[in-house]
Amino acid sequence: MSKVAFIPKEKIGKLPKVMASFGLERFRGKEVLVKLHMGEKGNKWYVDPAIVKVVCDELKKVDAKPSLFDTVSAYRGGRDTKEKYMKTAKSHGFDKVGCPIVIGNEGPNVSIDGKKFEVAKELLNSKFIVAISHVKGHPIPGMGAAIKNFGMGGLSNSSKSFIHDGGKPIIDKSKCQLCGTCEKVCISDHVYGKKAIKVSDEWCIEYGCCMGCGHCVKECPYGALSYKIDDFNLLLAMGAKACVQNKNLLYINVALKITKFCDCHVDSLPIISEDVGILVSNDPVSIDAASVDLVEKKMGKTFGDVWGADAMGQVRCAEKIGMGSAKYELIKVK
Repeated sequence: MSKVAFIPKEKIGKLPKVMASFGLERFRGKEVLVKLHMGEKGNKWYVDPAIVKVVCDELKKVDAKPSLFDTVSAYRGGRDTKEKYMKTAKSHGFDKVGCPIVIGNEGPNVSIDGKKFEVAKELLNSKFIVAISHVKGHPIPGMGAAIKNFGMGGLSNSSKSFIHDGGKPIIDKSKCQLCGTCEKVCISDHVYGKKAIKVSDEWCIEYGCCMGCGHCVKECPYGALSYKIDDFNLLLAMGAKACVQNKNLLYINVALKITKFCDCHVDSLPIISEDVGILVSNDPVSIDAASVDLVEKKMGKTFGDVWGADAMGQVRCAEKIGMGSAKYELIKVK
């Protein structure tokens, strides 16, 4: 069981004190990557640069040398090249934080349980990392926060695609009863405007529109569908482990401006929950588990009600592969 500090929204000015209580001195004199998502071009609901500046200023007080870091997107937009992402980050105010901005992509492969993930070289070479993760909804894992910040955001484009492709369905037509459950639970229309799966006289899929969420595999009542490689949540957790294993990390989850869609969307609205606050921990599994619990309590419903996806799925997968504990001690800051 790991400790997770919870700073309610009205107390977020206490973030520096809470950071210190989680061993900020270990970063003294070190070069520190601050891993975060700086928002797709046009998006307005990413973590406020003012909060990022507070974190970086505290690091500087222990003579650390922080740099803001993220990887390019695998889709076209305002972040699909290092040059475009740098321009977007500056337009969103991250150049005012007072730290260098570093954008990565390629790097060495890291093997996790026999599967290879290409970790951005800047991240792989860094031993000291602070993760600032925006807590928000996501159509595939239900919620995105610390695990997704690394499991997708710390990897190269090729590994991002590997994870999405790995969760896509393969059919055993001998078992398919053409019941249409898979088409019903398909969520690709939220992104692509149409269902990836169509069921009539036969089962059909347009893989170019499939996001690899795996909802169809989980919900098929006849066991006719399986993953190309494995569950998206498990692959996501493996990708995160490839990024953070054997490193010294502090995790900060920002549960403010909690949108239905992730920061990769130009329009990630609607807001699905009132602001909750900020969480701090040394354990990525515990902090995400606590984030799920706190946001769902505030919403009065689950992320499953929003997206049809159990947000604890990624947490259980991360715990299973040894990233941390899903059980936590919540310490509410007064």
